Order: sequence, then structure tokens, then C-alpha cells
Amino acid sequence: MSKKLLVAVLKAKGLHDLALRAESGEFSDFGSQHATPVIELVNALEQVGESDLAQRAREGDFDHDR
Repeated sequence: MSKKLLVAVLKAKGLHDLALRAESGEFSDFGSQHATPVIELVNALEQVGESDLAQRAREGDFDHDR
């Protein structure tokens, strides 16, 4: 999947701050400043109570293409 999917899902859930972070590439394996961007995404989703989305991230639903 692509970064666009993650951004769209976050916006649909009303998580605009996380959507902006995703749009900037913060959670991308190919452009993030984080050593483990998917874990950062999972943690951010858990912090806002989105356990289902966090599980999807763990399962690779939002892995980014180059």
C-alpha cells in the first residue's frame, strides 16, 4: 500500500495531525527520521485510542511503496 492510503484513512478517522505527519513521510520506511517508523505509527495510533488501526499497521496494511 502507499502513503496515500494511510493519509486517507487517518483523515477519514478525523486524525488530521497524524495525517499531516504521515503525509510528510514520518512513518515511511524510505524517508522517516525514525529508526522504526512503523513502531512510531503504532504507538501514535495507540495513544489516540485507535487500536484497530494500530493492528493494521502491525500487519503491514500501511507499508509504503518507494
